[in-house]
Amino acid sequence: MGLSIKNDETERLVRELAKRRGVGVTTAIRLAVSNELANTPLAKKDSEKIKAAVCDIQKRWKSVPDLMSQEEADNWLYDADGMPR
Repeated sequence: MGLSIKNDETERLVRELAKRRGVGVTTAIRLAVSNELANTPLAKKDSEKIKAAVCDIQKRWKSVPDLMSQEEADNWLYDADGMPR
């Protein structure tokens, strides 16, 4: 699989990054693209899918019954002075 860079400035920048990082040109390109992807927001359709998935998880979580009341949980977690057990 190959990649052909036909822009002198781009090639210069990639080689400079490779030199500064002490890595090969291929690794420098991978690092640069990975960093750019990490700092680029998802497309709107992707963020809408994530939002829908989170809403689904929230709905399912709300349907899980409480195993103990808040008072029982407080008594179990804290002593009479309000200190953690």
